[in-house]
Amino acid sequence: MPVERLNPPIGIDFNGDFHMPPPIIRVEETFTQFVRTFRGGGVLSHFVSKNPSSTLNADYYFPTDNVIAELKTLETDALDLETIDRRIMASYKWLGYRLEDYTDFLFGRKYLPDDVNQRVFSAVSRPIIDCVRKANKQIISSRRLIGKADAKGLILIANSGNFGFPPMQLMNVVLKGFDRLSEREKDGIVYFTPNVYHYVGDDVPYEIWVPIANEHGAELQEFIDSLGKAWFDYRETTGQASISRKTNSDLSPLLNAKVVQDWAD
Repeated sequence: MPVERLNPPIGIDFNGDFHMPPPIIRVEETFTQFVRTFRGGGVLSHFVSKNPSSTLNADYYFPTDNVIAELKTLETDALDLETIDRRIMASYKWLGYRLEDYTDFLFGRKYLPDDVNQRVFSAVSRPIIDCVRKANKQIISSRRLIGKADAKGLILIANSGNFGFPPMQLMNVVLKGFDRLSEREKDGIVYFTPNVYHYVGDDVPYEIWVPIANEHGAELQEFIDSLGKAWFDYRETTGQASISRKTNSDLSPLLNAKVVQDWAD
């Protein structure tokens, strides 16, 4: 079955005053409330006849569409300066560089060596890749738990606090984790950014929703697109009234997208 990747992102501006940050939401709590409004979906445990013996279960089940979904929230900034500094120093040491080499970089006398850069990026990417792997295991376990071996699986990666990665770079890390999963045991994955907003070229802060990969064809794609639109509908009804949306099949604006960190600018 052909793989569909990087389908149109959906953006939503959630504040008419661009100098004021939108209200922070509790992602898991808010998304769970939203799921109950969408196509008969609910918390997966509600569809189990007895208390599950395993804690390795997914979050949601949508019986109308036979989709099991697991939400993973990225809340820690992998690229905060203190963490990166520690990882760079450790990588210099691990790769056999001298202390003088590290201080040359630290004081701007030399660029970061490629092998150090690759090791640091691998280290900060690993928790995200592991997150994707765990989510998929939970979906597989949940198929057995509710007796739906043919249920489609959807991994939802919500960036709620990782400001260091540009969106395309972070999506590539998520896709890398997805590509490492067994071909027989993966279906679809979405990346979206509640609480993290981006400028994509028009000075409007957008939350983005990007279906990164779909290996289950048009039926799952329709569910993913409808889920994204309904999520933004829900955000509109439960948030501030002034919003703007943009649906775009061209991903090029995301190549130079910037994370909004200082709302006073």
